[in-house]
Amino acid sequence: AAMLVLAGLVALCHAACDLKIPFPPDAEPSGVGTAPDKKLFVNSDSGQLYLVDPKSRNVEVVGDLTADPAVKGFFGGLPDIEAATWIDGSPFAFLGIENSPCIVEYEWHMSKRVFRVFNLEKFRGRDNLSLEGLAWVPVPTARNQGYFYAASELTGTIFIYDVPILKRTGRNITASLVRKWTSTDVDMRALTGIAYIDNYLFLSYDDGDGNMVLIYKVDELGFPGELQEQYRVDIQDCSGVAIRRQGRDAYEVFFTSDSQQKLYAFVFRFQTGFDIHPFCADADQGAWARRLNATTLV
Repeated sequence: AAMLVLAGLVALCHAACDLKIPFPPDAEPSGVGTAPDKKLFVNSDSGQLYLVDPKSRNVEVVGDLTADPAVKGFFGGLPDIEAATWIDGSPFAFLGIENSPCIVEYEWHMSKRVFRVFNLEKFRGRDNLSLEGLAWVPVPTARNQGYFYAASELTGTIFIYDVPILKRTGRNITASLVRKWTSTDVDMRALTGIAYIDNYLFLSYDDGDGNMVLIYKVDELGFPGELQEQYRVDIQDCSGVAIRRQGRDAYEVFFTSDSQQKLYAFVFRFQTGFDIHPFCADADQGAWARRLNATTLV
């Protein structure tokens, strides 16, 4: 990879990997999350949930919230799915809805229906600048063994919720706000994707032409701590991010772009940054990632 030195910053230039997923023509891939069997959930603004195999490029429709007759009653209309996440071992996908800020517990294997809706109290958003990212952060000492992080595109704030996923409840209930947190390390507000792995929180801020990725340590209580590293990534209109481990010291990072109708992939390592994914040895060389100022890893 080419290396440039600009005003004391090291710029690492790499290619992006467009996986060339054959999404349906009307799909708007507005978010991405990990799924079982090394696959990914990709959600569409139009209410569909896809299961994508990034290796084979196979895409399967595993959910359609518009097909559930109860959905309109919950949201006052068709749901705008902006994020999807999964808890290891769970039979559900958890979907973040923008036009009525809530988390949907969706059974995608057999019944393909909404089981519960968790309304997000005190969440702040407006119109299509509302809930844009969703991540599960495991915390063994928490009442429900973890928290859901919900990102607001309007303010750039992460709203951290205790959601009663382990309790028997009604079908439409309210999640408790535990804390609000906003990064002070970036001037951008358009927080459009969040992902968690191994006590690290990856945040993706979109400016239309590219995205900023900031990485924070998560403390033992499940809350964001110090900034570790930050990068500029050349993903146009980035709408979501997901991450999973690849070997001992590497991660696979996936980004969606709804306007480009694409799913991109990188290999990431701390300190050396983003690199070309093996899935795309012949990737378009026009895309790149650049490492900016970073603190020392603890």
